[in-house]
Amino acid sequence: MNKKKIKILEVHSLLIYAGGQRNILTFEKYFRKDVFDVHVMGYLAGGNLEPELKKRNIPYIVGNGDIAVIQENLQKEQYDVIHFHRSGGHVQLETDLIVFAKKINPNVVIIEKNVFGGYDSSTKRLIDCHFFQSMMHLNERYLPAAKTAFNFATMKVLYNMVDKEEFEKYLASEKEIHTFRASLDLTDNDYVVGKVGRKTIAKWSDMVIDMAPYLRKLVPNAKIVLVGCPDSRKKRIARSKYVHMFRCVEPFATQQELHVFYQSIDVLTHSSKIGECNGNTINEAFFWKKPVITNSTPRKDNGQLEQVVHEKTGLIANNPITFAKAIYRLWQHKNFAFELGKNGFDQISRVNDPKHVTQQVEKFLIELMWKNDTWKLLPASDYQHVFYNPAENEIVSYKQEYQKRLQWGEESLTFFEKCKSLMLQPKKNYWKIRDFIEDHFLNK
Repeated sequence: MNKKKIKILEVHSLLIYAGGQRNILTFEKYFRKDVFDVHVMGYLAGGNLEPELKKRNIPYIVGNGDIAVIQENLQKEQYDVIHFHRSGGHVQLETDLIVFAKKINPNVVIIEKNVFGGYDSSTKRLIDCHFFQSMMHLNERYLPAAKTAFNFATMKVLYNMVDKEEFEKYLASEKEIHTFRASLDLTDNDYVVGKVGRKTIAKWSDMVIDMAPYLRKLVPNAKIVLVGCPDSRKKRIARSKYVHMFRCVEPFATQQELHVFYQSIDVLTHSSKIGECNGNTINEAFFWKKPVITNSTPRKDNGQLEQVVHEKTGLIANNPITFAKAIYRLWQHKNFAFELGKNGFDQISRVNDPKHVTQQVEKFLIELMWKNDTWKLLPASDYQHVFYNPAENEIVSYKQEYQKRLQWGEESLTFFEKCKSLMLQPKKNYWKIRDFIEDHFLNK
């Protein structure tokens, strides 16, 4: 079965220009061209990723949810590797695809980028390796759900890629930064706090709104730029006496605008109800050497604690008062803020480097196919210099390390501050109920 190249199919449900699909493009860019022949499939539908696939001459297929169309493609192309980018949970069409692929080629290698740490019993023993986005997902989500022990041979962690070569194209001039800030009525003297995300109420956290009264007293020249603020929160801000502190911006149409935003702020705040797996927003801010303040979400995704290392690459703050205090600390200590941003850049340069991330996938595939005697044109020893990051012992030890990190940001409040915090609870409960109704009923 020795072939000139390994034919690999990158699979996503939709071919839209979003996080998982951008990863597919980055993998295609960095896979060894002399070894891998990359194809792409959107098994449910196409989308605005298609023009980029055509531009790069990447073969692709849109399945339109039709298993017959998908099976015909699998039969025709005879892929050696199928690489899923998926939630990890059960999707019948994905299971049908895998079962059929194994039927026509028992040696086909199936790997998945398991985005949310889900467990799918229907594909048990059919997937050769699960690549998770965080150690937290693997330890706290997948293993308990699967009721199995950790096995490094089939379970690894791959953090999202940060393509520095791509981002460097968006370096903004001082004039561009000045123009962007001026367009939002921001002066050079303003201390700009930024937050960026989708207008999704399920993810939104009111931390940046609730902290305004405290931040105003601590940092009088603070301004808060919210990119992708839900409409209900725009209305709330408009009624607030702190409205002058806020600038609400619609999600950017281009990558250029997004990266000018990062370069125009002093600190990125990243608060969320449901946390992050391995947030691209945080990684992108680190690329531009911005310190990041985020909150811990132990009942939800909490991968952000692997990205924002407290006191090293950013700060963890878990309520509006400590959030405002964290910003004040960075405002007061510019050298400390600079050091955090620099450390963040060093971190993404090390663990999010797309070439190294891609080599880890290549290493697994080449060594497995060598072992199974299905492809031996390239010596497996070519990948002896490539090491998995995080390593096996790091994943195992993170089980205890995570418990320590859960204590980050638990700064003690004064009695007066505790009273203030308690007074916010009725308002929080009100918005929680409203958000639930909006997310589950009004947005359907």
